[in-house]
Amino acid sequence: MRKYTFRKASVKEISQLFHLILERMEWMDEEGIEHWNKYSYDTLYPLSYYEEKCEQGELYVLADTETGEIVSGAVLPQTDPYWNDNEPAYYIHNFVAKLGVRGAGSRFVEEVEKMARAKGRKYVRLDVLATSKELTEYYDQRGYVVKGRCQAGDYVGILREKSVAASVSDTPDQI
Repeated sequence: MRKYTFRKASVKEISQLFHLILERMEWMDEEGIEHWNKYSYDTLYPLSYYEEKCEQGELYVLADTETGEIVSGAVLPQTDPYWNDNEPAYYIHNFVAKLGVRGAGSRFVEEVEKMARAKGRKYVRLDVLATSKELTEYYDQRGYVVKGRCQAGDYVGILREKSVAASVSDTPDQI
């Protein structure tokens, strides 16, 4: 079984992560899926965007521990203009997983949830293309509930969140 490390991205890894996005867009074209490729995602979020997010400490990756290869990544800010309730959360943006690496995306999301819980965040939040049945099912299966809609230009998204706040049973007994 492969071992992975979840961490902030280094500057030298930005182009590798951006390449995953370009590969995913090409795959969407080949599969007839209208998503990032429809919205010129690589133009909306060019390499310089990821460089800026890395500099701000918001770009995270999941790397193969043995090879160092990036298998998944995303921008994880702690604020988002679509959510204005000021609840402590991490927001998953620009999420990508490497084609052919089974479970990399799920593992990345699990690691984000663990980090959020450890850092006292109440939620992990994201938005999903409203017309994407596959992503709707993916996040439904992972406990992300619908909380509203968002729109940016032609993009219409569904806002989703998962509560990751530690429950009373998650905290050790105080003696």
